[in-house]
Amino acid sequence: MTSDSIFVGFDGGGSTSRFIVARKNGEPSTHVFAQNLKYTDLGIQESAKELSKCLRDILGDDVTSCRSICISLSGASNQVANAEFISALRDHMQLQDLKIHIESDSSFALKTAYPNDESGMVLIAGTGSVAIARKKNGDIVKVGGWGRLLGDEGSGYWIGLQALKQYCKASDANENQGELFIRVEEVLQTKCGSDFAAIRRMLYQNELHPQDFAQLVFEYSDKDLAAKSIIEEAINALKAILFTLFAKVKEECNPTVTLHGTIARHPEIAGAIAEDCRKRGLQCRVLSEEAVLQKALEVSMQL
Repeated sequence: MTSDSIFVGFDGGGSTSRFIVARKNGEPSTHVFAQNLKYTDLGIQESAKELSKCLRDILGDDVTSCRSICISLSGASNQVANAEFISALRDHMQLQDLKIHIESDSSFALKTAYPNDESGMVLIAGTGSVAIARKKNGDIVKVGGWGRLLGDEGSGYWIGLQALKQYCKASDANENQGELFIRVEEVLQTKCGSDFAAIRRMLYQNELHPQDFAQLVFEYSDKDLAAKSIIEEAINALKAILFTLFAKVKEECNPTVTLHGTIARHPEIAGAIAEDCRKRGLQCRVLSEEAVLQKALEVSMQL
């Protein structure tokens, strides 16, 4: 190992990709890309190519000094696919000796929240949603995480999609055209124009991202009935995921819940979930993005 060795930690979700980079003798730096690098969405080769491009943007000519990378990536739960991704990333980086560890963001968040293999639960809600637990005997149990078409209730994607659905219904005069409707329409006008066919086409071709509308729902939840209703449904959906998991592991898991992800950490969401946790005798805490990145860097430096 030389003094110019570079170590990388990576945490990738459905909307944002975060890197932390450290040299052998230097302060770590964080780099954020508003980009989805999931191989379950892009395909293995395209995902590896885009992640490699991000690293080249960050490291420049120093990319050859990259020694290892720990990857926490949403959807990366298939060991065969992970092995293919590792091979593809080494090829795109042109670094066949690059040490790589990769696993799903849910299992990595669990390791970060309970670093000494303690028993406990994690509820993740960002672009997607999932709940995962480690029982006292070490067994892992998961609820949710089915993806945006089959599940992900209460997630950023789900919240934004409800806003778009409400907009369509209100446009047909089936619902009131309140402040949320007006703001969604303004954004759609900018992105798609006034052609409803363009909205459908861009949505189906993944050019329009429902999760981008989630923040509007939170912004108007205290002054628009439709937005308030969507947030209430999201809270109930996330509680259902978490407490379904709790029912499965109740007698075999420590009574601790960790919330992770942009949606789960939102004060309106986190407060409601924490209140219900207390009623069930569960301790509730929050896991930051920075903690996950730091853990990824730690693992990278140990590879």
